[in-house]
Amino acid sequence: MPPGQIQNLIDNLDIRLVFTAHPTEIVRHTIRDKQRRMAKILRQLDQAEESLRAIGLSTSWEIEALQDQLN
Repeated sequence: MPPGQIQNLIDNLDIRLVFTAHPTEIVRHTIRDKQRRMAKILRQLDQAEESLRAIGLSTSWEIEALQDQLN
């Protein structure tokens, strides 16, 4: 192919960048959301357990509900 024809093809190229979400990125967002939710529940569970220890109890409906959410 002659160099002039190659240059003509290059000059007429129409290149456009397209940004799309890769399927693995969607999964990552889902996993991160679940991890954040679990971290929040674990913090709540720690606070509830500390409060119960302060008054001498070992379990409550609140702790059981939080444990159920984790499961």
